[in-house]
Amino acid sequence: MRSEDIGLADAIDEIISIGREAKLPVQISHFKIALKDDWGTAPAVLANLEYARQQGIDITADCYPYEYWYSTLRVLFPKTDYTNIESAKFAVDQAIDPAGSVIFPFAPDKNYEGKTVSEIAAMRRETPAQTIISLIAMVDDYEKKNPNSDDVEGIIGKSMTDEDITKLLSWSNTNICSDGGDGGHPRSHGAFTRVLGYYVRNKKIMSLENAIYKMTSLAAEHAGLSDRGIIAPGYYADLVLLDPATVKDNATIQNPMALSDGIDKVWVNGKIVYENKQSTHRYPGMFLKKATSNYEE
Repeated sequence: MRSEDIGLADAIDEIISIGREAKLPVQISHFKIALKDDWGTAPAVLANLEYARQQGIDITADCYPYEYWYSTLRVLFPKTDYTNIESAKFAVDQAIDPAGSVIFPFAPDKNYEGKTVSEIAAMRRETPAQTIISLIAMVDDYEKKNPNSDDVEGIIGKSMTDEDITKLLSWSNTNICSDGGDGGHPRSHGAFTRVLGYYVRNKKIMSLENAIYKMTSLAAEHAGLSDRGIIAPGYYADLVLLDPATVKDNATIQNPMALSDGIDKVWVNGKIVYENKQSTHRYPGMFLKKATSNYEE
């Protein structure tokens, strides 16, 4: 997407307009400032959101605590012009840092897995812009020959700054999320412990109590879930026993499923599901719907 087509400010104005005209709560999911030209604008963005809230628009956000996202190479070309060198140059100049963006997986050539775009470009003797075009072409060819294949390619794209993330996480109406899955990006296994260790204990951007509130009660409120998010009679017993002095994330790009330190036990619906750094192989969880109050064993 070209910066002259639509920018961050335009996108924020659009979602505010949706909230105003539809008279509905709106949430910015995976709140981030990704394009390099927009880095450092978090204070202005948050001021705009606060002004909208003062006008009665219920606008909120969720944010995960990393400087990189995880998607496919094709996401770098929102106009789907995968052979356009100008679009590719814009991607590596604005959307990602090619020296910090890692390709994983990459089924067409396993030698590229775990390497940055810049490293692969050096191997191929190409510019980073030409390399992402070449990689997508390789993926297209592979998928044509292997139509039923899964997890063909992915990129962990570095495109945010810690300074902006700190401000977005600190906004009183931002809840903390993980966008969790079962691997790929370290946020799946490390998002919440990264906040507690790095942002709370080390950087002290917020109190431990406020961080936990953003992970639990505020998150449940934003998702429209009842009977969850606080410790109180009548609420489901979803609990975590942790050590504030030692809790920290260990998941990395290279080892995204590494277990965190400082988590002693986890209860779901009142039953222990994790202790001694391993699963208890009990699965008392349930599918959650907005304002659900039903529970089945």
